[in-house]
Amino acid sequence: MGEGQARNGGRSLRSFASLASLLIADTSSAGAGADSKRSLMVTELGGEDGLSGNFSKKFQDLVTRNLVGCRVVEMAFFETGLDGLPVFEHPDLPFIQAVELNLLLEGGAVVSIATNLATDQWSLMIDTFAIPANYPKNDPHSIFKENIKVELPHGKIEKVEISFDDEGNISEVHFATTTGSFAINASEVIEGFNDIYYVGAHDEAVLLFLDPPKLRDVKFGRSNMMSRTGTNPTSV
Repeated sequence: MGEGQARNGGRSLRSFASLASLLIADTSSAGAGADSKRSLMVTELGGEDGLSGNFSKKFQDLVTRNLVGCRVVEMAFFETGLDGLPVFEHPDLPFIQAVELNLLLEGGAVVSIATNLATDQWSLMIDTFAIPANYPKNDPHSIFKENIKVELPHGKIEKVEISFDDEGNISEVHFATTTGSFAINASEVIEGFNDIYYVGAHDEAVLLFLDPPKLRDVKFGRSNMMSRTGTNPTSV
């Protein structure tokens, strides 16, 4: 999505509404989830004693829970393709760009994963007080769609590994279940002019990687401009 459009649309309102509901629901355990085995050291600016610490604990609390399904609402990578419709798949983007990712747990529990603007960068968050957003259904021109084909590896969640950025925000989470693994990352595809785009790190969407090693193949940041057509961006 374009930079201005992505931030002025309903998706930003959804993120802030979700954050507000979580703040009302539970902030009493902030800072209680410090874990010596975290992927990166949290800086003094970080969320060790704040929201990120609270979210980190809630992510870790998923260990031993049984994952039985998911609900994923996607946001298109690009507003229009050659057929004039939004583009949700691209060979150079090995992930699903989600605005709503709900994990369905055994026993009927649902946890919602989204992002919040914790500092000047976006951070992954987890909420057990999820209210599904009302996105358009069966509208081929909508940049949002529910992807009913996504299948996460079911089974007991055996491991949750959390990575933080240099401001202490949760930037990445890896999950391992008895049947496989998946990963999520707080970033977003930013669409520019002349079919140029880049993947913005620490951004508002939740990128879902069904093949976690491919996350390391993604080049983030404005300095890694790419072309939708596969040509050299400097020649477009």
